[in-house]
Amino acid sequence: ADACAAAGLTHGRVFFADFEQTLFPRSALGSPRTEGASRYTAGRVGAALDLSGELFRVPPIKNIQPAEGTVAFWYRPGKALAEAEGDVELFLGTDHIRLRWYAKQRTLQYMTGTTIEGQGFRWQYAGYAEARAWPEGEWRHLALTWNAGSGEKAFWVDGRRVLSVKTELINRSYTGNKLMLVGDALFPCAVDELMSWGRVLGD
Repeated sequence: ADACAAAGLTHGRVFFADFEQTLFPRSALGSPRTEGASRYTAGRVGAALDLSGELFRVPPIKNIQPAEGTVAFWYRPGKALAEAEGDVELFLGTDHIRLRWYAKQRTLQYMTGTTIEGQGFRWQYAGYAEARAWPEGEWRHLALTWNAGSGEKAFWVDGRRVLSVKTELINRSYTGNKLMLVGDALFPCAVDELMSWGRVLGD
């Protein structure tokens, strides 16, 4: 069943993939032609997508809204992030919305960015160090929100807001990256219930 429908959270939702033995999304405002390995494992809700050695790719146009939105998904690392030998990509939306583990700093960074005239492209980093304590094989619900108009962005873990930042570095349009990516080909993980909204979900 769609838990968001039961909770009244389908308003403004533009993408939903539940990975119940298929890569095809249950709903997509943009193109539904996703790509990835069709390998499945026990999920947080039913089945989940096994991304060990693979990425899940989604056409971003209309499936993620660059100026304002929310992305949420369940994430299960195949080993502890703290044990990763290099940096680990968890999520890359358009070219300006990113969730990435930096091995050297041992910190998960929620990154937004935009091009500043005369300065080029710049990232704003918001770090979450508690991710270094996430154990292998444990599900976490992750959510990113952003609003270019207000300059506000936030990161949620298991329903708790752990980061809240105000920044001018949020792009308003689709540029650069032509795919929305989940996972890292060099780091094992599983993903479940990937959703995107064209609005900011709050408390």
